[in-house]
Amino acid sequence: MGSRMIKRHSKLSIFIHWFNAVCWLFLLATGVGLIKNEKLDPIGGWWPDLMRGLFGGGENLLLVHWICGLIWVVVFLVYGILCVKKDVLPFIKEIFTYSPANDLLWLIKKPIQMTMGYKALEKLGFEPKIPDQGFYNVGQKLFAIPAVFGGVVIASSEGEFQQAKRYTSRVVRIDNFVDAAGIEEI
Repeated sequence: MGSRMIKRHSKLSIFIHWFNAVCWLFLLATGVGLIKNEKLDPIGGWWPDLMRGLFGGGENLLLVHWICGLIWVVVFLVYGILCVKKDVLPFIKEIFTYSPANDLLWLIKKPIQMTMGYKALEKLGFEPKIPDQGFYNVGQKLFAIPAVFGGVVIASSEGEFQQAKRYTSRVVRIDNFVDAAGIEEI
């Protein structure tokens, strides 16, 4: 007898999920690599040195970080516009839908059930049945809300579009200097 698959998300939604995860991890790694200040560096000077070495210096690291951030913002804007009715609004509605009594009980019981099993729930005086959840469980919702807000704040802050303006004007200034100095390209 073959196993039956239940389709929860479209292929595009699955892609956007993993695209987001990969971008966030890459942006975290390169962003922490940009911190070259011992008083602010959260993991030690070895990480910025490693990242700058991998990318050929701080400017290249910043450029790659910026390009990844810009691609992330553009892809999410396109996805948000094209899939607003089908995916985005239902997702937003679902993550803000709560049942406090059920959700609190789920937050207490589910970790016990996952780590110690149903018998441990009974020993602690709980009924072993885990409360029903919606499309997303409360743990997923509690992660999704700050992730969505954080993404919006990051994408709409001075961020990517201001950096684009600065980077482009810097490249133009460098080109003008090279032309004025009569430096030939290698």
